[in-house]
Amino acid sequence: MAEATGTCPQCGAPVKLDIGDPLLKCDFCRTSLYMIPPAGIFNYLLKPAASAAPRNRVFHLPYWRFRGFKFRVHADRQTECSLVDATVQAFGTLPRMPLLGLAPELGSITLNPEPPPGLSLLQKPHKALEIANARIEALLKGRPVMQGIMAENKSIIQTPFELMEETPGRTALRPLWEPDAVSIPLDKKHLKLLDNFLKPDAGNRRIRFLPLICPECGNDLPAFPRATALLCRFCNRIWGLGSSRLFPRRFSIAAESIEPDTTFLPFWHIGIHLKNFPVQDRYSFFKTMFPYKQTPDKWKNQLIPMVIPAFKINPRLFFRLASRMTRSAIELPNGPAETAREIPALHVVNFTLEEATHSVRILLYELFRQRKYLIESLPDISIGLRKSQLVLLPFRKQGREFIELHSGQAVPTAAIELGTRL
Repeated sequence: MAEATGTCPQCGAPVKLDIGDPLLKCDFCRTSLYMIPPAGIFNYLLKPAASAAPRNRVFHLPYWRFRGFKFRVHADRQTECSLVDATVQAFGTLPRMPLLGLAPELGSITLNPEPPPGLSLLQKPHKALEIANARIEALLKGRPVMQGIMAENKSIIQTPFELMEETPGRTALRPLWEPDAVSIPLDKKHLKLLDNFLKPDAGNRRIRFLPLICPECGNDLPAFPRATALLCRFCNRIWGLGSSRLFPRRFSIAAESIEPDTTFLPFWHIGIHLKNFPVQDRYSFFKTMFPYKQTPDKWKNQLIPMVIPAFKINPRLFFRLASRMTRSAIELPNGPAETAREIPALHVVNFTLEEATHSVRILLYELFRQRKYLIESLPDISIGLRKSQLVLLPFRKQGREFIELHSGQAVPTAAIELGTRL
């Protein structure tokens, strides 16, 4: 977890922040705020480790910082999954720029409430993510069937440089986050591009701060780091954390009665359509996985259902749990949002619907690993999300595991606790 420092807008006290996390929790005045950055991008400043000459110009250039899952799908062995934390330059105009390295190793980082200059000129996140993935792939062995990075968190780290004249007519950039960094020579073309990039964008947009208060009943919402949805304990509504506001998150409870010792874990119940893939509906989906089982005719022409955790756990365990819950074919509720029943205990929702959708291709491989003719089609298929709902499934703690009451699937309690810090 990479930390930054910021200032509480209520009392001015210093606060610690997780880079990319929209939660600001002040221990001094006990306030909890949801931060909405300009253009949806958090911007952080890296403190210089080396001093610049008084006559030289000092400025900051942006690097993308990504956190997420790195996956490598192999035809002959288990899928490799790991956590990744990488940085890539966010400007593609200057040559031979140094690598920033991992943000947690850099030292002092502070939250900048204003957007970075040259926002419209930044390299697109997916392009920078491709560069980060290619660098990692170059260090690994083997040629996987599919590979990539699912970035759950992206932000900008502004890094300090000084513009210096090494000799008459010879200008160079020197990174200031490394005391012994080598300078980068620039020609007139690069200097002009640099000037254009450093011009501030029009407008005076800053971070907006939204109190974590239930829009329905006015009570305080619980503050969980890296959460994407919060449950109001008073009116039993779940509020999603959006790009501009809190919004009601539709959900259902997969339990007729709720026992006091029940813990609910959140899952995304999604319905998908697959283009350029032999499996087209729910009937053929389960018939292909279980040809020896009787499949209901009513499943024909229904969307393909998938059950994906809406909480973070170890990547390998994540895909194992998702594949087992999807295979279980339990009938999940699909009605209106629940508002009346009290939920004794709900685990934090910290895996977004967008991230769940990005994991579908890998999940399909895990489900059809033994069907070679299907595996060969996976890289070229088109996945369409047609339906989605947050479903709360009941689990009961038994020893060191949580057991799902419908399917009997088990999740280690240690993995659940660790997932809140991923």
